[in-house]
Amino acid sequence: MSMRIAVASGLLLAAPAAMAQGKLEDVAAETKAIQQSVNNSKSTLEQLQASIAERTGATSRVELAYAAEIEGYTIESVQYVVDGVVLPTPRVAAEVTERPLRPGPHALTVKMELRGDGSSAAYMKSYAFKLQASTELDLHGSVVQKVRAVVVPNQGSGRPMIRFDSSEEALPE
Repeated sequence: MSMRIAVASGLLLAAPAAMAQGKLEDVAAETKAIQQSVNNSKSTLEQLQASIAERTGATSRVELAYAAEIEGYTIESVQYVVDGVVLPTPRVAAEVTERPLRPGPHALTVKMELRGDGSSAAYMKSYAFKLQASTELDLHGSVVQKVRAVVVPNQGSGRPMIRFDSSEEALPE
C-alpha cells in the first residue's frame, strides 16, 4: 500500500508541474506578441514623425547618442526629451536616435540611470545613480546637429555627471 501512495503522490506532483510549464509557455508567447506589437508601434511612430516633419517644414535634424568615459559604472537606461517630448529609448550606446526639427532653439534633456559594476569596490554594485542634464540646441537652416551625452567623472567629487559633445553638419542635398 505504501508503494501505491508513493506512485499516487508522484502523479499529483507531476500534474501541477505540467500545468505550470503550460502556463509558462503561454506567458512566453504573450510576451513575444507584446514585443512584436511594441516594435510595430515604434516603426509606425517613426513614420508619423517623419510625415509630421515634412508637413511642418522641419528642415533640420538632431542625432542623439550616448557613451561612458568613466570606469566602475554601467549605464542601465537612457531617456532623451526634446522640447518636452520623450523620444524612443535607445537600446544600446551605439544606437543613434534621430528626430527632425524646425530650425531655431530647442531644449534637450538627457536622463540616465547608472549602476556601480563593482570593478573598483564590491560595495559599488549596490550603488545606483540617476543623472539628468539639459542643454539648449540652436539649429540654423538645413543642418544635422549631432549631440553625444557622455558620462564622465565630476572633477570636484568624482561622482558621475553628463557632458554634452556637439557638432553640426549641413544636411546632404
